[in-house]
Amino acid sequence: MKKLPACLILALLVSACGNNAPLAGNAAGETSATAPKAQIAAPEESGPRTAPEEDSGAEFLVGQGVAMEFPHEIGYDILDTSRNGTPRHRVLVEVLGGDFAKESADFVASLEKIGYRKASESTNGQRIEQVQVQEGKPTYYLLMQPVGSGPKLKNPDAVGSIHIMWNKR
Repeated sequence: MKKLPACLILALLVSACGNNAPLAGNAAGETSATAPKAQIAAPEESGPRTAPEEDSGAEFLVGQGVAMEFPHEIGYDILDTSRNGTPRHRVLVEVLGGDFAKESADFVASLEKIGYRKASESTNGQRIEQVQVQEGKPTYYLLMQPVGSGPKLKNPDAVGSIHIMWNKR
């Protein structure tokens, strides 16, 4: 009996275990090594990219009624892709001066005022993660952290940051 390479045996086992879909280019569903390979398109861009002016996340948030009625600066407004391939928008708001705990609580209150509710929250030291949901609206993933417990912020007057992320539709 001929010895089969381990990778061929593994491929045969995987194809026999619950994957009833035919291989690309092989309508009969055979596991022939000569079946044409599926073409995989290269990603258009790698890594985060600055959101174009017409797709500003900060303006989207304001247009949705999210209030940022405290001194702030946008650290970044980017588009990227999650690990599972979902396009998403990310905005980093640098809170300038004042009491960071109060300003981040006011930000969350502005979400609740427009109909969002807290679906989950976790705390790790001074870092607070929240998920805010509303039927028919984007789910917002928030990461709020005072200066020193998060990323290095651009503005020296920043007392903390609010990172807002949502999946693109």
